[in-house]
Order: sequence, then structure tokens, then C-alpha cells
Amino acid sequence: MGPAVEKVAPGGLMAIYGLQFSHASTDLGSGWQGRALPRSLNGTEVTVAGRTAPVISILPHQITVQVPVETETGTQRVVVENAAGRSTAVAAEVRSSAPAIFYREGDQGLLGDAITMEIVTPENPVRGGALVGVIMTGNGLTTPRLPTGALVPDTLPAPSGTATLGGRPAVVLTSLAVPGIPGVYAMVINVPSGLAS
Repeated sequence: MGPAVEKVAPGGLMAIYGLQFSHASTDLGSGWQGRALPRSLNGTEVTVAGRTAPVISILPHQITVQVPVETETGTQRVVVENAAGRSTAVAAEVRSSAPAIFYREGDQGLLGDAITMEIVTPENPVRGGALVGVIMTGNGLTTPRLPTGALVPDTLPAPSGTATLGGRPAVVLTSLAVPGIPGVYAMVINVPSGLAS
């Protein structure tokens, strides 16, 4: 994810930054198999509001988890526990939705031309009227609601909300949960005409 985000949503992803989470980096690409995310990796687990959060990856300085779908809105405690002990609880503001765009480098959001599938960059802009796909998290719960940690079996509708591009309202055509890892959504937006590239 991009810049620090303090607001999260049930079913969305959350990155936790700190020190000595693990001596080795582990993610789902390192031999994990199954239909649900593991509740710990490398002996490290995270709880949100007292519920164990499914783990996507653990690095020495970052953990990425799915916020349990049962988590109530409001300020909730987040705790990391591993062989070195238990962390001091930190607060996370849980909202019914807390959209956050994934970033590819620096402060450039992960957007792609929905027709050509090319990544949108300053060197490869889109024009008004184009369809843009945005990869994000925090859209809210899917319909039907999946259990915490369950892999998304197929595209599922997700709340679409609203979008602005260049400060102008943009039409959201669809918002879907992406098959595979829970908490990842794709939103297709129609770029407002007359928008400078």
C-alpha cells in the first residue's frame, strides 16, 4: 500500500510497520496451499479487536493481514505476537469502508487502462472517456459476505462508492473483489471527458 493509512475496513488489508516481526520473509508464494489464509506465519500472529487476523505476508519490518470481517467499526486494538513476545496494542480506526489504492512506486497509484491493460504513468496517461481499472483495498464487505480469510472463489460484487479524478467526479462502472487473495478489489472508472492527461 502507499502512504500511511490509519483507517481500515472489515475484510480489507492492513499493513503494520515495526521492528523484528520475523527473522525471515514469508508470504503466500512460499509453499502455502489451501482455501483460507493462514492465521500465522513464521510463528507470528496479529489480533484485531481480539480476533486473529489472517496473514498474507511477514517481513522483518512489515506484516500484511486481512482485517477480520467480523470486526466492529470504531477504534480497535491491534497486537502482534511472536517468539519475542507480545507488542503494545496500537489503535486502528475501523470503518465500514476505508478505500486505499495500492501503490506501485513512490506516490503513483496502481491504475491501468481497462482496455489495453497498460499501467497508467505520467509517460503513459489516459484521456477523458477512457476506462481505468484501480486496484485497491478497503471497499467494504462483498455480497455475499465471505468468511474471514476465505479465498475469493470468483469475482464478487463489492460496494463501489464514488471516485474523483483530477478533482472531478468520475463514474464508477463496477467494483469487484478480485479472485484469490481476500481484501483486494478492482474498480473500473470512466475518466471524465476534458480531463488533462
